[in-house]
Amino acid sequence: MSTLLTNATLLTEKGTQLGSVMFEETVITRLHDPAPVADVVIDCEGDFVMPGLIEMHTDNLEKCFVPRPQVHWPDGLAAILTHDSQVAAAGITTVYDAICLGFYDDNQVRSKLIAAQIDAITQAEQMGMNKVEHYLHLRCEVSTPELKPLMDTYFPHPLVRMVSIMDHTPGQRQWRDLEKMKIFYSKRGQTDEEIEDVLSELKKNHDVWAIQNRKDLLDLLRHYPHPLASHDDTTEAHVAEAIAEGVKISEFPTTLEAARAARLSEQYIVAGAPNLVRGGSHSGNVAAKELIQENLVDLLSSDYMPVSLLSAAFKVHEQFNCPLEDSIGMITWNPADALKLSDRGRLQPGLRADLLRVKLQGATPWVRQVWSAGQQVIGSPN
Repeated sequence: MSTLLTNATLLTEKGTQLGSVMFEETVITRLHDPAPVADVVIDCEGDFVMPGLIEMHTDNLEKCFVPRPQVHWPDGLAAILTHDSQVAAAGITTVYDAICLGFYDDNQVRSKLIAAQIDAITQAEQMGMNKVEHYLHLRCEVSTPELKPLMDTYFPHPLVRMVSIMDHTPGQRQWRDLEKMKIFYSKRGQTDEEIEDVLSELKKNHDVWAIQNRKDLLDLLRHYPHPLASHDDTTEAHVAEAIAEGVKISEFPTTLEAARAARLSEQYIVAGAPNLVRGGSHSGNVAAKELIQENLVDLLSSDYMPVSLLSAAFKVHEQFNCPLEDSIGMITWNPADALKLSDRGRLQPGLRADLLRVKLQGATPWVRQVWSAGQQVIGSPN
């Protein structure tokens, strides 16, 4: 079946232009060219039409498995389908679900979720139940004793497409401000003495496990050459270590110092979309707007809030004098390039028909229709 979107403000790397886009089955076939009669013709009324969004790091699935503290939803398939609907409604057509291997969190909630999440994602994909395409992003916590067996188990999984190196040891990276980390734990009702015991144990684990786990991770990647990201780099030394390990993506640098070093090293730099929309970091790290102002952001990630991705891209355009094609590129063609997804991320004949139609309602982007591989998954038929 062929579908023609007419009277659309098309968003490409060259800018915006009123025109049309046609796709047949799963593939874009025409852009701007005079098109023959299509099976379905949709007047987009001047709305934006852009590539489907690509999300490389989201923890949103966890909220569907654990909707409240200590509440574990028993139906994993229902949880993934809820998450899938949420990301689709946000305009995301390719999502890398972030799964934590190894646990700095002393209550180890995430340890109970690994198999359940991966099994649910796999089942939904195999049964064709998801609206959009899901892959796995394995977040590897190097300062934990259980990491190696988990990597051995899950690195061969066919849906794995990305790996990141994490280290949440107290006093460095995301938690370089120990007071912020203590506040984080105190919200669980732990006493000061209990918190000090937890931090001491985490530091000991780092001293015992971090170096060997990093080595084991890099050895495994020789057999499974997925894109590799560093996480929460804070110093030039952190960036230099990542570069030596072959890291091409810098996720959420926590300081300007680290972001500047990543730029000099030609890494892709990822900033949190919620950080930008909210106006700052929830953990006291560098604000995304500071990185934007210094041209130190290539990609945006919704992290824990899918709807933030599109909102942040328009905010970058509106508030920082950034061409719209550059800000939209942060959530479409830039992540496609960083993740080596050559079949999507652009409005271009021959690529996957992952498309969304967006109308601005004031400052709020309204996702009116979404197509994933040519199938409409959000919005009314016409």
